[in-house]
Amino acid sequence: MGFSKETDDGAVCEGNKRDFKFLQHYVNALPDEDHRAESTAETAALTRWECLLRRIDICIMLTLLSGLEELQREFIGTGASRGSRSDGRNCFELLGFDLMLTEDLEPVLMEVNHSPSLFCDSSFDFETKRRVVMDVFRLLEPHVPSIEVCDDASYAAHQATPHAGTSDASVGFRQISPQRTFAATAGGAGGPWCEEELRMFEEMLQHARMS
Repeated sequence: MGFSKETDDGAVCEGNKRDFKFLQHYVNALPDEDHRAESTAETAALTRWECLLRRIDICIMLTLLSGLEELQREFIGTGASRGSRSDGRNCFELLGFDLMLTEDLEPVLMEVNHSPSLFCDSSFDFETKRRVVMDVFRLLEPHVPSIEVCDDASYAAHQATPHAGTSDASVGFRQISPQRTFAATAGGAGGPWCEEELRMFEEMLQHARMS
């Protein structure tokens, strides 16, 4: 059971529930000798916090890609079992990632939760989870057709149009992480994925499809 205490500016400063603002200040206040030694060409201009966010993003991306085929099968099965579309595009799932940070600020995946709890027992919980839900629907919005094309016949015609969307084969993992695609204008930490990261994601995706 956790508790938290908010400061006048809304930051959580006590207890075992902390917000990202607190964690950002804490991480950036750590001695930076090790950070400079670990910097690469892609991360040299980043703060320690931005490097941590990028590592967390990579950890989540690799986890998603490792189970992408299974997630797609679940979505297809869910749609088909309800007599709805069987392409899996009428389903989505909110996943909760439990991460632990090592002394070197390397994220270690502990577990992934299907449908994590959105129950709120404090104003801090409410504000945090409200933003999570808002982000979920921001991600969904570009891929949800208007209500006029949601019946079977209309949707089939909609899918046949050039603007209906791009296939998984041509988009692949890039569609999973739009914050990196548009990081230059959206303030994402570190900008788009570098070529080494893209190759790593492609290899994980290929490995998952062969397993």
